[in-house]
Amino acid sequence: EQVRTQFTEIRLSAEGVVLLFPVPAGRGAVVQYTDALGQAEWQALKTIQAANKAQAIQVIDSAWPSRANRFYRIVLKPRG
Repeated sequence: EQVRTQFTEIRLSAEGVVLLFPVPAGRGAVVQYTDALGQAEWQALKTIQAANKAQAIQVIDSAWPSRANRFYRIVLKPRG
């Protein structure tokens, strides 16, 4: 079973970059970032624990905009 998710909203606020996305029931996730795609060195920004029901998640990257560019991705954890 292949499960996917994606960001549903990315916006700037006074606190930083706000990232919104759903996490399916029974799955955890890690939001990662990198400042340069060519490096492929992704750092964990936030870990979300699995829950019995689907979750609507909001993560704020308060360190941005300290850099010119920042890229984000969501890695879903396997059921377990």
